[in-house]
Amino acid sequence: MIISSTQKYQLSIPDKYQVVGPSGLLHFEKPATGKSPKIYTVSDNTHFFYVGSTFQPMGARLRGAFYADGKNGYHGYPWRHHKGCLNLNIWIIDLQGMT
Repeated sequence: MIISSTQKYQLSIPDKYQVVGPSGLLHFEKPATGKSPKIYTVSDNTHFFYVGSTFQPMGARLRGAFYADGKNGYHGYPWRHHKGCLNLNIWIIDLQGMT
């Protein structure tokens, strides 16, 4: 397993989430938008709230978790009700480097 890149985002969670990317844009940027495997963490400056992994684009992953209503048993991330800013760090995994 090779980590091909790392991206750092800020999540602002007032009523719905908003993301600020590494270049200051208000959306996810490549390679976080791809379907490659990713490991991600959500934290503030002192605590980790979540460690996860996904093959989905990060926008789709967060959207599903932030708007989950429990109808199908999934209630979304517990930290989605946090008020303020959180750090989202994403590590993109390159599976082609595996032998």
